Amino acid sequence: MKNKKKPIVTIKKPHYVWPEIDKRINKKVFNYINNYKNGKNGLPDVIEKFEKKFSEFHKVNFSLCQSSCTAALHTAYNAIGLKKGDEVIISNYTFPATALPLLIIGAKPVLCDVDPKTANIDPELIENKITKKTKAICVTHWWGLPCDMERIVKIKNKYNLFLIEDCAHSPGARYKKKLVGTFGDIGCFSFDNNKLLASGEGGMLITNSKKLFEKSIIFSDFGSRLSTQIKNKNLRKFIDTGLGIKYRINFMAAKMAYEKFKSLRKLNSDRQKTFDYFCSKLNKTKSILSPLVSKDSIRGGFYGFKATIKKEYQRKINIQKFIRLLQKEGVDVRQTVTPPLHMTKLFKNNKSKFKVSEWFHKNHLSFPVFYKKNHKKIIDQYFKAIKKVESKIL
Repeated sequence: MKNKKKPIVTIKKPHYVWPEIDKRINKKVFNYINNYKNGKNGLPDVIEKFEKKFSEFHKVNFSLCQSSCTAALHTAYNAIGLKKGDEVIISNYTFPATALPLLIIGAKPVLCDVDPKTANIDPELIENKITKKTKAICVTHWWGLPCDMERIVKIKNKYNLFLIEDCAHSPGARYKKKLVGTFGDIGCFSFDNNKLLASGEGGMLITNSKKLFEKSIIFSDFGSRLSTQIKNKNLRKFIDTGLGIKYRINFMAAKMAYEKFKSLRKLNSDRQKTFDYFCSKLNKTKSILSPLVSKDSIRGGFYGFKATIKKEYQRKINIQKFIRLLQKEGVDVRQTVTPPLHMTKLFKNNKSKFKVSEWFHKNHLSFPVFYKKNHKKIIDQYFKAIKKVESKIL
């Protein structure tokens, strides 16, 4: 019996582990559990410190810690006054959490297809979706790449709509030197354990509007924070009860997210270096097109490395077969699990066609998001494996 040929990638899996165990941060969290103090708003003081630093970093007036980005989105939708029957235009290619809070409110998510180069919501298509019932646009900076915010802001202003930014994938990303989350009325961030600021779970809402900030507090919290921070007379009469749901962040998650947030620039920089290196390798392959690099944008968060097949090879290459062959060579590659919303059971009755997002979902390669210097050795072996598979099928 002949011995099977060894795969090209000899480095043992897993090739990507996140979040990393940081003993220094873990020690700080443990010490804080036993020694924390409440701040002036009656919450553990780290929450106040974190919100203050998050606001300063984004140059906004207000930040509000939340239990998740989903909670932040629900809070944001409530703050802008959405009610039953209102419409909000969102990307068809986003995580369901962008849409689900709308259904809870009774508002209608209006799905919009994406740009074929970025997989972000396509500004060209947004205006055609606007009706008399449209109250807002919610954009998702998908996989850490900012949307085309210049064009989207123009549409928002033209039709006097609210603009919400789902920044779950993209903390620290910039469009034309401006941070995502600061273009619209409210920005929402995630500290989910798979995200860059992995903290088990948590989120943040940011805004420049005092009115939206106070409406967000009274919807998502209870207790002394309401009495100290709610100044609006129409809202103060509800400070004993609040007007919604307790979406307060766990103080241990807040401490962990705060400590990691201090290193946000370095975390993004490390990913940018390996991202650029991986792209330089893929650019030397015959068939693979690396993720878009835009002169207007700087990625952040790096929640996903998604490559596609070059146009001239799309008919020649069966993507599933290509992935299987790469996996046999030891490459950690797959297709993204999260489908476009129109392909899910919840939205299957949507009559619109979403050819671009459906194509992108079915015809891309999802690689790990490498972030260490020694990950370049893995990338080198991936490159060799890709070249080997290409020699077999092209």
